Parts: sequence; structure tokens; C-alpha cells
Amino acid sequence: MLLDELFALRKADKAEREQLLEKLDRMTEQLLTLNESSQSQTKMIDELKRMLSDRDALIEKFQKEIAALKEQKKLSAKNRFGSNTQKLSPKYHEFDSREADKDDFDGSSTFDHYAK
Repeated sequence: MLLDELFALRKADKAEREQLLEKLDRMTEQLLTLNESSQSQTKMIDELKRMLSDRDALIEKFQKEIAALKEQKKLSAKNRFGSNTQKLSPKYHEFDSREADKDDFDGSSTFDHYAK
């Protein structure tokens, strides 16, 4: 009877070992699948980082172009229209002030600004 129990325990141990080996195989397969997935995701992340870097470079390039175009537009408008203020020509600034005109008044009815 002792021998029968020993064989039964040995048979149970062998079955349990078989189950554990099958479980180990399944877990190994899952680990390999997860590793492949991780590598694929790492490659995708690297590609996305490269795309973002390219996008940032394009944004910087376009911002510089926009700034240059704005400056060009500003200079073009300045050269086209000149200053927005009206400037008097130097011939109207010949007399110093209104008081100086009063001092020069000789009583005649003609007013000659350009007599000086």
C-alpha cells in the first residue's frame, strides 16, 4: 500500500509539473509578444519625436519668414506713403514769429511775406 501511495504522489507531482511547464510556456509567449509590442511602440515614439522636431523647425522657419514679410511690408508702406505728418516747406518758416511781423508793419495795406 505504501508503494501505491508513493506512485500516486509521484504521478500527481508529474501532472503538477506538466501544468506548471505549460503555464511557463504561455507566460514566455506573452512576454515575447509584449516585448515585440514594446519595440514597435518605441520605434513609433522615435518617429513621432522626429516628426515633432521637423514640425518645430518648420514653424520657426515660417515665423522668420512672417517677420521678414512684415518688415518688408512696413518698409514698403513707409516708402510709398512717407510720413503721416504734414510738414511745412522751409519757405514758410522764414519769419521768426508773429511779433516780428508786427514790428515790421509799416501801415501799408499790402502784406508781403516774402519781402525779406
